[in-house]
Amino acid sequence: MVFCLGLLLSMTSAYTVRVFTRTTEDANTYFGNQSKVRQIIGPINLISLLGIILWGFINLSWYIPIVLFLIVSFVVGYIFGRDRLFLFYSIQPLIDILSFGILIFLWFN
Repeated sequence: MVFCLGLLLSMTSAYTVRVFTRTTEDANTYFGNQSKVRQIIGPINLISLLGIILWGFINLSWYIPIVLFLIVSFVVGYIFGRDRLFLFYSIQPLIDILSFGILIFLWFN
């Protein structure tokens, strides 16, 4: 359950970045206008996403991370939708920190 929540949070944050970089005319403008704290916290999400998936392959049966990845991708992509993901941009640093916290919890418990 914690694995699924961490995967959901990490993929939501990653999809939010993807939507914003595709809707802005210049992706450098998107990343250049962020505060320093947001520029530091942002890459943590990539580490979290990769670490959570890796944890799933190591500690669960091989098919569980693949199936959950596909399900969570569908949920994030279609149910949240592009319009609602803009709302997540304001809380994206919090989502990144929570996903990193879940990563640490998974690896040390």
